[in-house]
Amino acid sequence: MMKGSPASIRTVSTENHRMDLLDRFAELLCPTLLLRAEVSKGGIVGPEVVALASANPRVKVVTVPNADHDIHRGQFDGFMAAVEPFLKD
Repeated sequence: MMKGSPASIRTVSTENHRMDLLDRFAELLCPTLLLRAEVSKGGIVGPEVVALASANPRVKVVTVPNADHDIHRGQFDGFMAAVEPFLKD
């Protein structure tokens, strides 16, 4: 985790022929939680994805404060603070 970089994550996504499924957010019929880290901290879910996801009322987008790409390891308490209430609903 400490040796990774945002650039390496982007490269892997690019080289793996990313599938553009962003328009599929509109098709989600079940409650969905999208956890993200701020892009400035290494997150790969940018504002354009947040806008698309947020257009569906079934999708809840949560930005975990101070998280990097590895949200559940770096900010476990913030991760759980978002996940537990979502699962209870």
